[in-house]
Amino acid sequence: MKIVVDDFVNQGSAVVEAMNSGDVDLGIIGSMPLVTADANGSGFKAISSVNVSEDGFKLLTAPGLQVDGVSGLKGKKIAVKFSSNEHEMLLTLLKNAGLSETDVEILNMSADDCLNSLLAGEADAAVLKGDQVAQAENGGAVAIADNSETGKIVNYLVGRQEFLETHPEVVTGVLKVLEKTRQWINEHPDETVKIYAELMKTDETSARNNLEARDRAISIDPDKFQEPLTRTIQFLQGQGSIDQSLSLEDIIDTSYYQQSGVQENG
Repeated sequence: MKIVVDDFVNQGSAVVEAMNSGDVDLGIIGSMPLVTADANGSGFKAISSVNVSEDGFKLLTAPGLQVDGVSGLKGKKIAVKFSSNEHEMLLTLLKNAGLSETDVEILNMSADDCLNSLLAGEADAAVLKGDQVAQAENGGAVAIADNSETGKIVNYLVGRQEFLETHPEVVTGVLKVLEKTRQWINEHPDETVKIYAELMKTDETSARNNLEARDRAISIDPDKFQEPLTRTIQFLQGQGSIDQSLSLEDIIDTSYYQQSGVQENG
């Protein structure tokens, strides 16, 4: 079997579309696009976590704007990419602050546009991650909340059910490669930054910021695997966005991880 790696940077929806069409068999996406896809009948299975953010996603206010926490954003414009983990984080932060979606104006934008709109003052606040947080703060934006207040944000290795059942050896092989890659990254951080910068055509400072925003974790530990997915399912059901019948068991399969021999790494 020939394995081809495609690059869909920050495009969970594009990965879902490619998997639905059968063009891609395995992908790495967040809990929001995964749960939404399966609620719409995609039938994908989460196999393991790949990376985890404890607090790398930030809600920032525009340069010069002073507010008293998240509650101070009432009546303000907030930029975020819809149907993303950032979107879930924002709505949860608003709810925790006693605000509803109608108390603010939420602007649906790409990650790049969120940053640009924030720095230009066209948005009063935005949810950003990785190097975009550093760029925003360098431009005078101020972080007022992060995802440590709403829960871990995780990307998962997911697969099409038909492919998983037909090629289990490929799935376990990919898990082994991901774990070896995780170990190599931890042992060679500076070289990893250089490789990442070259691949992403960015500078090393930006590369380091992006890499440090998440921890690599090839895991089925409940804290990194089941719990973030359960939170997203409950969030979307509470929003009325998906059917109440979807359960965690519908979208996970830990058997491939267990067969792979990969060990939990803490």
